Amino acid sequence: MKGSLEVLDGGLQTTVQDAGRVGYRKYGVPVSGVMDVHAYQLANWLVGNKSVAPVLELTLKGGTFKFHSDAKIGISGGHAEVLINEKPAPSNKTIKVYKDDLLNIGKVRSGCRVYLAIAGEWSIAKVMGSYSTCLIAKFGGFEGRALRKGDRLTWNSSKKSVEIRTIPKELIPHYAIRQTIHIIKGPEWNWLDEAQQAEFLAADFSLSSESNRMGIR
Repeated sequence: MKGSLEVLDGGLQTTVQDAGRVGYRKYGVPVSGVMDVHAYQLANWLVGNKSVAPVLELTLKGGTFKFHSDAKIGISGGHAEVLINEKPAPSNKTIKVYKDDLLNIGKVRSGCRVYLAIAGEWSIAKVMGSYSTCLIAKFGGFEGRALRKGDRLTWNSSKKSVEIRTIPKELIPHYAIRQTIHIIKGPEWNWLDEAQQAEFLAADFSLSSESNRMGIR
C-alpha cells in the first residue's frame, strides 16, 4: 500500500539522510549521512526498518507534516515537543498515525537533531548508493535540498505488521550541555611544549554559529 505525507512546515533544515555515501571521497564527494548514528538507528528500530533505511533529520527547529495515509512512525534524538493533532505524543516509542493526522515537532530543547522514521520502503532514488542529501552539491535525498512547504514524500508500506516498540531507558539518547572532546594527536602535537599541551587539554571550547553539517567550528 502506498503511503504519503505533505510538508506544511519544513522547519529550520529538514533533510532526507541515511548511513551515508561511502567510497566516493577520493572523487570529492562527501559522505553526508546522519549526524547522530545512534538516534538514527533507534528511530528505524522503532518502525522495524533496516538500520540503514532513510529518515528525516530535523535540525534545531522541527516541522509540521500532514499524513495522507495511515502509518507507523518512530521519533528519537534531540528532545523536542511532539504533537499529533495538537495532543502530546511520545518520542522513543512506536506511534500509529492515521490519514489526515497532523504531526508537529517543536524546537529542540536539548541536543540538536531529531530523527523521524516511517515504516516502509521510501520512494526515493539512491545516488551513489545512498539516499542522503548532499546540500552543498544539491543532489540526493529529496531534490538535493531541505524540505519545504508543499513537498510530498511517499513510501510503500511494509506488508509485515509493525509491533509497538519502546526504546529501553538506558538507550535513550542523552544530550548534556557540556561534552568531552576526544582528540587524536597529530604530527604537530610535539610542536607544543608540555605546558602548552596541558593548557590545550584543560581548555573549554564553545561552538560557533558558523558550524554546519560539514564540520563544527
